[in-house]
Amino acid sequence: MALRKAISYDRVSGANQAKKGRGLDGQAMDADTWAAANGYELDTELRFSDPGKSASKGHHIAEGGALRRLLDMAGKGQLPPGTVLLVEAIDRLSRLEPLDALTEIFSPLIKAGVRIVTVEDGATYDRERLQTDPSCLLVLTIKIQEAARFSERLARRQRRRWKQDRET
Repeated sequence: MALRKAISYDRVSGANQAKKGRGLDGQAMDADTWAAANGYELDTELRFSDPGKSASKGHHIAEGGALRRLLDMAGKGQLPPGTVLLVEAIDRLSRLEPLDALTEIFSPLIKAGVRIVTVEDGATYDRERLQTDPSCLLVLTIKIQEAARFSERLARRQRRRWKQDRET
């Protein structure tokens, strides 16, 4: 019996994260491990990766971003319904404000029939589940909100450090 196919998306914000550390490689390895454990095979031709693209500034959905390409494919019906998209966590897809994230990223993917799976916790977000499980949309929205707030806190800390460095 042939394994079902899954696609993956991984992203890190900074160029330094892309060059060193386990970021992209770790996300890819975790997606591969999840796929194998759940009866899927990762489609190596449809791997989407955005090294050094900010999800809080929307760089990953701008022209040239891998997520932009994925969204365009979904919008054109080029992904089969039921496509499983593996991501490490919600914040890999977005750190935008919740309404922007829902309308620009999550809704287009889910409306196109994509099932988003977060590897870190095994949560699944697809049209059927969002329509039948009221807590699912609430949890997704909270995760999106927390990702956006985390980015804001990170930016504030960075600005504070830069200010302190300039003053010393």
